[in-house]
Amino acid sequence: MAKMASGGIGTIPVLPDTRLTPDGLKNFLEIVRHECAAKRRDPLLDLTSTDPGLLQSALIDCLALGRHDPRYLTMVRRCLPFIEDQRCFHMAISLLAHATPHPNILWHSGNYIPEPVADEIRKSFRWAPNDIAMLLSRLCLPEARMWSYGSIGHTLYMLLREDKSLRWSIDQLLTEAFREQDLTWLSCWVKGPPFGPEWVRTDRETVILPSLTLALELASDSKERLDELTERLPSIRKLEWFTEISECVSEGWFEIF
Repeated sequence: MAKMASGGIGTIPVLPDTRLTPDGLKNFLEIVRHECAAKRRDPLLDLTSTDPGLLQSALIDCLALGRHDPRYLTMVRRCLPFIEDQRCFHMAISLLAHATPHPNILWHSGNYIPEPVADEIRKSFRWAPNDIAMLLSRLCLPEARMWSYGSIGHTLYMLLREDKSLRWSIDQLLTEAFREQDLTWLSCWVKGPPFGPEWVRTDRETVILPSLTLALELASDSKERLDELTERLPSIRKLEWFTEISECVSEGWFEIF
């Protein structure tokens, strides 16, 4: 039994298998660091901070704590539309990718998420059409390498692909992108200025072009898919990169990676 100091009352039972030993010291210190990080300040509250420094710190804490508790990274996913600092937004996308088998992450014991925890986090990776529009407009994928291997587009793709309804959402996004009025497009879809951060690109091609290429990547027959889209949405032909995409599809070697 572990006796209390003089003046105290009672005792605290210590079971034999919970005594601190040299072999268990490493595990004990890891648990202590985890608990101290959780109680130092609440990173979930700081996810709403307008201070980029506090927000970045909160995101890092959410990754550390989210390796044991899926709620932290699930909340990061839920807060994506409300992150107004551009660097923090990119950081949040990269952190969420740790719940996926991203091939470009340098995995080690400090960032690996156990599969049962990662599986719970991935359940929040459900992307409505307006979610995808918001993501694309904020990441501003460069046309020449929008989905290229190792890019931020590749990281976003790892998040999107977890949604089994992704094909439907992309199709709906393309349909609505050519139909929505400008004001609705800015406010409800891309959440750009004057309703969102000034750095968000609001031109529709920023969203339509990567959505089109992603739709073709997901299709079992990219040529058949492109024919269907151009027949239903003839304005797609006016895209700057349409001719190049069409030629790649016709020659049978279209792929985004």
